[in-house]
Amino acid sequence: MMNKLFRRRRRRTTLLRMFLKGMILPVLITILLGYFTFYFVRMNAISIAESRMENIASTYIRRKDAVKVEKMTENGFLSLFGQVDYSDMGGYLHPASWIEPDAKTAVFTFDESGTPVSTNRIKMLFAIRWSEDPNENNFYNFDPQEHHIPEIDRIFDDYIRFTRQDNCTYSFHIESLYLEKETQKMVPHDIEVTRYRYKKPFLGYAEWDTDFGEVENSYRITIDYVPDGYTFTEMHSNSEEPDLYPQGSLVGIFGCEPEYFDQTVQTCKAQVQNFLNSDNSEAHYAPSDNADNTDGILIERIYGDEREQGILTYCTLSLTGLSVWRRLFFTLGVLFCAMTLFVLAVCLIKNAENKAQYAFEDYQRALTNNLAHDLKTPLAVIGGYAENLLQMRQKNGGEKELAYLRSIMNNVSYTDDIIRKTLKLSKTEQIQQPHKTEIDTRQLAEQLAEKYRMALKERDITMTIDGSSTVSTDADLLTDTVENLISNAVRYTRNGGQIAITVDNKRLSIVNDTAEDVNTKNLLMPFVKGDKTRGDKRSSGLGLAIAAAAAEQNGFSLKISSHDKTFTAVLLF
Repeated sequence: MMNKLFRRRRRRTTLLRMFLKGMILPVLITILLGYFTFYFVRMNAISIAESRMENIASTYIRRKDAVKVEKMTENGFLSLFGQVDYSDMGGYLHPASWIEPDAKTAVFTFDESGTPVSTNRIKMLFAIRWSEDPNENNFYNFDPQEHHIPEIDRIFDDYIRFTRQDNCTYSFHIESLYLEKETQKMVPHDIEVTRYRYKKPFLGYAEWDTDFGEVENSYRITIDYVPDGYTFTEMHSNSEEPDLYPQGSLVGIFGCEPEYFDQTVQTCKAQVQNFLNSDNSEAHYAPSDNADNTDGILIERIYGDEREQGILTYCTLSLTGLSVWRRLFFTLGVLFCAMTLFVLAVCLIKNAENKAQYAFEDYQRALTNNLAHDLKTPLAVIGGYAENLLQMRQKNGGEKELAYLRSIMNNVSYTDDIIRKTLKLSKTEQIQQPHKTEIDTRQLAEQLAEKYRMALKERDITMTIDGSSTVSTDADLLTDTVENLISNAVRYTRNGGQIAITVDNKRLSIVNDTAEDVNTKNLLMPFVKGDKTRGDKRSSGLGLAIAAAAAEQNGFSLKISSHDKTFTAVLLF
């Protein structure tokens, strides 16, 4: 019970220190998981982009083989299907991952001189049903490069700006238009334009054609422009006039942004010429491949066509920006927050336990200090009375009476020594900020050893001091540690034995011979003695405890061991 009361105080910690230490593992887990996930997701996205880029060119060639070009309209077909993911009209790539790279693709066929013939440069497409016969359905396209109409140009400019930057999408309703059936081209006349603010979900995916979101802007345009050779045609509504034709079944703007397409044509001139000058049927190029963007070029030869010699697909996959990785960041953020809350909860519980433990320890120490202080006065009185009685009975008292008085004085002295060392231990453990200076450890050891020269000579004990070092420490605390270690060594070294003190820049060690091995378990605890022979009044069991406490307050550590009748104490700086 007494040992439990005087147990050495643990180094106290705070909630913030515990929390910071506890967050080391969650931070490392999040960083490592984020790095590897980022790497593998990026590789997956690039692989999917490359495979889809190949599908664009191969799909176009298969379509040319299966369907007559004049009926399908080359330009309209490329504008509609010449995208990284032609099933997604927004132009975003959705690989099997938690990212949304910004993907752009420029596609064009070229003739024997390398000049583009059919392109996916942005156009407005309109699918018209002329009858119930599906073979009578046709795609018509409006090319803004052929007809510069301010109202239509505004629609194209707004579409490019809003759909790329503001997560918007458009719907168009054409009520009348001008058609050129032979070339399958058209010019809108009455058109209703509606812009939707697309509510892109943070998690999961939404279909652009069914989840447009809220209407942000809607207006109607009647174009006063009559192109030569075109026929004015009115459209019928499938819902209001289901038996009347023609009917519009699909209308939209598709294809590549003009600026990006024109830049691609210029960039790929050399690759196209090299391909035409070779006998290759397919060529791949990868101009860049880094952590931010991946560009790829695929060129394939077209056979059986008098004008078109090949098709080029150029894809740029951008992985920059928070919006691209938002789902991944959200997932990692949720994981990190969950780990943080768990660590915080554990730290709060542990902090509450620590506060209760610290309060109990403080109460024990206060009780011990008060008890020690209260005992000092009556002990001094008892000792004084015993000393006076001893002086008074020196001549007339009996031997038995004198022996009793001497025993009283010895026990008073022993108890006073315990109280003094107990207060010393408590005072040492309460030091908050040691005052550090440069101390010569060899010189300190020599000064403290000098006190025991006579005792060493009487018991024929040899003491040696080797090495030298200087350490930044609190002089009083270091003196308490070394003095208690030397005192302990002198007291328990066998007669005729040796004490070896060695110092260097990392440690101070004291090795002494003993009569038998000592059980060092809990020996640094207050009131713990190493063996039965040390149960006499020579030791209070506090010397090593004071040495260990002083070392700890200095930021050092004390290690002790005993084997082969040799006791070793090492003070690690």
